[in-house]
Amino acid sequence: MKTKSIFSTFPFILTLIVWCSFSSCLKESCEKTSYYKLFTPVYMSYEGLRASIKSMPPVPLKETGKIYFKYPYLYVNEIDLGIHVIDNSNPLSPQNIAFINIPGNVDIAIKGNILY
Repeated sequence: MKTKSIFSTFPFILTLIVWCSFSSCLKESCEKTSYYKLFTPVYMSYEGLRASIKSMPPVPLKETGKIYFKYPYLYVNEIDLGIHVIDNSNPLSPQNIAFINIPGNVDIAIKGNILY
């Protein structure tokens, strides 16, 4: 069996030490500017939320989101405001019939006869 002497690994170790000593002398500054958004929660009591959800007369569409169709109605999500209910029984002349005010509304889903 061949044995290694200390002198065979010496050049590698010496090179490693020299490289480490030179890399510690770099004068580059490592500055990074980061920007982030901070979201703060807005709290509302459960009773206040339940009281604010109500059906209102139709209002004009502004910034719409998802659209859900359940014959004969279209439900159009208005982000952070509520849901528009549109009668689409005559597709040539849809009628905006109501607006459901739901503060903080971001999504819409219907399963069976329940609007989520």
